[in-house]
Amino acid sequence: MRKNMTLKRLEKTLINLIKEINPEAKNARVIKSSGRDYFTILVDLKYPDLINNGPDQLIKGDCPMEGSYEFTWKAGENLKTQDELGVQYLSFGFEDGRFFYSVDGLGAKDYFYDSTGYGIIKDGEAVTILNKKMAEYNLYFEPNYSSTGVHDVAYSL
Repeated sequence: MRKNMTLKRLEKTLINLIKEINPEAKNARVIKSSGRDYFTILVDLKYPDLINNGPDQLIKGDCPMEGSYEFTWKAGENLKTQDELGVQYLSFGFEDGRFFYSVDGLGAKDYFYDSTGYGIIKDGEAVTILNKKMAEYNLYFEPNYSSTGVHDVAYSL
């Protein structure tokens, strides 16, 4: 016999998904958003140190958006990305008789759809992993609008 989906089970499923797809996402917590059954998962993004343990290095490259660049990475210098605290990462809830999740404009968006033109992180495996987990409850998510992740709703298998 399959378990029924609840908001608490969906919360746990989504937090586990976040941990699986983004190792930098730490300290996941849920806040109630506007409406009765609408929640947002906040995370702290903690990035690892990136220290040059060798000699000075000249770094050159081209970026389609910024153009070419060149800088010297000095020995012992840390190029760590700045940690971000309290990032609104993913929303979920129950609306019009269906469970939903949304990453539209939130921190997890690039794991679900191409918001920047640079592609989907990890080839969009977040959607595949989530739907495999939802199958345990005889459910799957599909986009309610045009893009995956903008506002996906659960349907029965």
